[in-house]
Order: sequence, then structure tokens, then C-alpha cells
Amino acid sequence: MVEPILAAIFASDGALWFAIGGAVATSSGALSTYPTPGLRANTLAAGPDGALWVSGLTGGIGRLTLNGEFTRFDIRAQSPGAMVTGPDGALWLCDGLTNKIIRVAP
Repeated sequence: MVEPILAAIFASDGALWFAIGGAVATSSGALSTYPTPGLRANTLAAGPDGALWVSGLTGGIGRLTLNGEFTRFDIRAQSPGAMVTGPDGALWLCDGLTNKIIRVAP
């Protein structure tokens, strides 16, 4: 079964990146896939440092550098969704189950 593409974003490297369930992929020439352990990736946001932020259907978020280094963070969100980096460098995200907006400090 092929995983559905849940989100797409152009990153600071100019490539298109995709959230595809248990991984994030990019097609900058050849298709490259980077696992997101513990997350079912569903949303992507560009960070101020060029890395990507990934939210997961299973709760939690992760930071993925453009060379594939992934770090998972547990946060107080049941279903993190849409995300954006604010002018202060913090990550702002919506929690779809609790109808809350959460700020994650840089």
C-alpha cells in the first residue's frame, strides 16, 4: 500500500519535501526518504534555521535537518496539526482535538 502525501512544502534548499505517514521525503533529483520514528508525519513547517518541523498524527513533533537528522519532541498536544514559525523564532501549532494553539519556544 502506498502512503498518501499529507503535506508538502518548499524548504530552504529549494527542494519540495513531502509528509508521507511514517517519513518525510524529498525529490531533489532522486527521491530520498527520511524516517520520523514515533510520528505519523502529517504537517510540515519551515524553521528559521532552515530545518523542517514535522507534526505527527500520534502526537508530538520533530525537527528534521535537510541532511536527514531527526529529533522527536514530546509536547502537550493530542493531535498537532498546522504549524508555522513566528517572527520570534517560536513554533506555533494547532491541536485539532483540544482546539488550542500551542507555542513551542525556540
